[in-house]
Amino acid sequence: QPIPMAGIPHHSYRNYVNRMVAAGHTVVICDQVEDAKLAKGLVKRDVTRIVTPGMVLDPDALDSHSNHYLMGIINKKKRWGLSMLDLTTGDFRLTEVSEEEVLSETYRISPSELLLSEDQRDIPLIRDHLSRLEGVAIKFREPRCFANKETHERLCEHFEVHSLDGFGVEKMQLGTRAAGALLDYVFETQKKDPPHISRLIPYALHDHMVIDEVTCTNLELLESSRARTRKGSLFGLLDRAVTPMGSRKIRSWLMYPLLEPSRIQRRLDAVELFTERSMLRDSLREALKKIYDLERLNGKVASGLATPRDMYTLRTSLAAVPEVSQLLAELGEDGEQLHILRELDPVEEVVEDIQKVLIEDPPALLKDGGVIREGFDEELDECRYIASNNKDMILEMEAREREDTSINSLKIKFNRVFGYFIEVSKPNIHLVPTDRYQRKQTMANHERYITTELDEFGTKVLQAEEKSLELEQTLFTELRERVSLFGPRIASLADRIAQLDALVTFAELAVRYDYCKPELFEESIIDIEQGRHPVVEQMMQAGEFVPNDLKMYLDKGQFVLLTGPNMSGKSTIMRQIALISLMSQIGSFVPARKAQLGICDRIFTRVGASDNLAGGQSTFMVEMTETSNILHNATSRSLVILDEIGRGTSTFDGISIAWAVAEFLHNRISCRTLFATHYHELTELEACLETFRNMSISIQEWNEEIHFLHTLVEGGTNHSYGIQVGRLAGLPRSVVKRAQQILTGLEQGKLPSSADIGGLHASKDNSQLSLFAPAATNNVMSSFLEDELERLDINSLSPMEALQTLFDWKKRMKEEQ
Repeated sequence: QPIPMAGIPHHSYRNYVNRMVAAGHTVVICDQVEDAKLAKGLVKRDVTRIVTPGMVLDPDALDSHSNHYLMGIINKKKRWGLSMLDLTTGDFRLTEVSEEEVLSETYRISPSELLLSEDQRDIPLIRDHLSRLEGVAIKFREPRCFANKETHERLCEHFEVHSLDGFGVEKMQLGTRAAGALLDYVFETQKKDPPHISRLIPYALHDHMVIDEVTCTNLELLESSRARTRKGSLFGLLDRAVTPMGSRKIRSWLMYPLLEPSRIQRRLDAVELFTERSMLRDSLREALKKIYDLERLNGKVASGLATPRDMYTLRTSLAAVPEVSQLLAELGEDGEQLHILRELDPVEEVVEDIQKVLIEDPPALLKDGGVIREGFDEELDECRYIASNNKDMILEMEAREREDTSINSLKIKFNRVFGYFIEVSKPNIHLVPTDRYQRKQTMANHERYITTELDEFGTKVLQAEEKSLELEQTLFTELRERVSLFGPRIASLADRIAQLDALVTFAELAVRYDYCKPELFEESIIDIEQGRHPVVEQMMQAGEFVPNDLKMYLDKGQFVLLTGPNMSGKSTIMRQIALISLMSQIGSFVPARKAQLGICDRIFTRVGASDNLAGGQSTFMVEMTETSNILHNATSRSLVILDEIGRGTSTFDGISIAWAVAEFLHNRISCRTLFATHYHELTELEACLETFRNMSISIQEWNEEIHFLHTLVEGGTNHSYGIQVGRLAGLPRSVVKRAQQILTGLEQGKLPSSADIGGLHASKDNSQLSLFAPAATNNVMSSFLEDELERLDINSLSPMEALQTLFDWKKRMKEEQ
């Protein structure tokens, strides 16, 4: 069967490869693997690299702010082994989790490609969820790729060890199998072991706050919920790093907040140190700007894809490290006490080697030539000299031959058939030195000769440019291979630079936005003074955002029921409490005047209304599913944010569910809970639940209008002001007026009668309804005229248009009657 074919320009093939891989395809790259001049018959070609969605190394196709992970997952009974590898940076990790944790951890990793075992295709979690992940390429591999023995041997072979015990993974057999499967896949696609992957890092979920997809989305941690962009998210705010490594480190910390107080405190102390030294902080940021993406440059070197420009960039980046070290030395004893600020390794051997071999600012592509420094290689220098000075050299040789032979008319010429040759006129043939000159061609008036020296020179001239490029290729490849041996040291340095950049960035944000250093406790408390939403306040004019206080202690206020009108700021306040807690546990200062916070093991959120039509779930079903997840998995150290539980069903059903959920969270789990609702009946729980506390958002009423004060105050409220909010949203005046009439009747225990509802649609034969119909009609017509008059611009109305408008209204009144 014929296969469609499309040709692409070889010099820009990367653009086409990136587009095909982005579409989920696998691209096999074949290269010529022998010299065409030496080949007998067809030139030998072979597969040199396979590009898959998880094996992309071209920086133009990658997001510099996030890692590009390949992920492997294997299951055995109730345990799951997970491993993730970023080939561009060398980040290689593994863990083991329960079935309930697989999806949330996969979301946090956000892999581009996922490897699964073929014999586990029908496991429900894989069949119904993992294999259907949006935007993730799924590859089912042969079971042997995940086999215990084979994966263990592959890892030991790569790290050149007899046992993996030194990596601390002896209790993570499933995770090790997943890691070995990834390394096998890398070798299969890249055709060699990546030397920059020098560490295998195990981690446990209980060391980090758990953040699932729902919480990440509701709190807008990575992208805004409306625009789906980094702008408007917490990451978009925090990511002021000056290096790509720093950006990725901040993202990683954001998705993996710490639980160990000592580790958090070390970060906070470092941030505090930089907030106190503004000049040093500014100097460090300027120095760090000179350092490019060391992690991905190191990955390109290890993969054999680094260009001369990449190598030069690596050199200039490493050369900037001593300046950073000198600045850190200014911290003195304060800096030495912080392990993360210890002295940096500048990898001077690499700087010296690259500087010795490459010219300053070399061409981007090796095929362009001219990348090796003059004086580094004698043979290359000779080829270059010949290629650029061959005419002068020919004239010098010609003059020398004339002097040696005493033939003044001797000339050295060139043609495409013989190349370079010596031409002697017939009268001077007797002067030709027969021991050196070899006759090549006889012409009518002269003879043509060649000498060994001229023949060799001709060969050199003809091959000089080609030979020069070959030598540069060889010398550059040797340089790249030498530098790749320093991959582990460069990777370690890059990680340290990333941490430093992240910490200095946190300090910069703290000073710029007036953040405070949080105090952390093991107890489940929250005590925030003048807390602010970090993202929302930046979208407002300075001073417009209204800060709020909140105290939640074990003996009082662990459960806060929040009431108040729509648009008053309930959701913003709840989200800002969650974000302040999360920011404190990544080591950042927080937007508040003062913050005392207990460590959270997990933040749960049930916010907003959304459905899952593809999964067959209504809005209410999604709400109940998320609530169920909270009730089953929250602990006493969790922070729970609930917004409008039970609103997707009947009023009585909704109140009942919300009441029961509140009791369960208070009595059974006893976790810090912020519960926003319009079911004012729930405020009665304060009288019977010990740590239950009513709070509300204050407003100001004036002439039937409301003004939002956005201030959190003690006590509940029994008004939602929904009709007033509807009027502010632009509902027609007639609808607002009618809603107010119905509300007044409902508050008096009266439902709207059929007469009130059906004046326009009542039967003319029904005498009782016709008795009230004119009044209903008048009410409707009155509201219609009010709306029309409100929209009417009298100043722009001509006399004729005014008469036409009155005519239309009168006609409408007759029709209504």
